[in-house]
Amino acid sequence: MALFSSLFEYTSDAVCLIGLEDGILLDVNRSFLRHVELARAEAIGRRVNALGIWLQAEDRRAVELELRDRGRIEGYRTRMLSQKSKELDVSVSAVLAEWRGQR
Repeated sequence: MALFSSLFEYTSDAVCLIGLEDGILLDVNRSFLRHVELARAEAIGRRVNALGIWLQAEDRRAVELELRDRGRIEGYRTRMLSQKSKELDVSVSAVLAEWRGQR
């Protein structure tokens, strides 16, 4: 387990675990925090929508629909915002998984 924890925490890709039903951030890695310019305590337990990181709400909805329909999405190009309103070009890849009893 320590190996996977280290891979999650120290990968250069921004990674976050989000509850599909409620949109609450369950965990995030250092790269995610650096990109969106937040401290871990400011992110964990908040709804991803409340962070205001999606530049276009329709992109967030498209990703969510694809996840619900296919169970995964790969390479969805979009733009996001940091807390200081810096625009970020990102590629979103996600997979539906169960973690601690949540999807």
